[in-house]
Amino acid sequence: MAEDKKKEEVKLTPEQQEEQNRQKMYKFLLETFGSTAPTAEKVTEWKGKYGRVRVLPLSDDEVYFIRPIKRIEYKALLATAQTSGGDDPETFLKETLVTRCLLWPVMDTAQFNDSLGGTIEALYTIVMDASNFVSQDVLFTIARDL
Repeated sequence: MAEDKKKEEVKLTPEQQEEQNRQKMYKFLLETFGSTAPTAEKVTEWKGKYGRVRVLPLSDDEVYFIRPIKRIEYKALLATAQTSGGDDPETFLKETLVTRCLLWPVMDTAQFNDSLGGTIEALYTIVMDASNFVSQDVLFTIARDL
């Protein structure tokens, strides 16, 4: 009998699973943040412009989209931090870099100041990683002899 037959489970390829996860993420973003949330089309547009886009979900109500920083931007930012960074050029550099590379949500200084203490540091770390700034240990782990 047909009802006695077990349904064969459909196995998804890794690509299909990844796409399914992406669709779940966009649905979650729309349900949680409404029409201001990035869509798949918006992320595709960002990827076309910046090459890479990373998403960092720090909690159920705190999700960030960032882009990498290009070398020319980074060099200019370093120079500005050294001349305009005041007493704490490192903090100036991190906050300015995150402000420049944060694609969504758009945040002003007051919103950044109201964020949790590690938010800027976490975003800075992800931007730097996306921009190929990695530690020596990581480089030696991923480099291969041919």
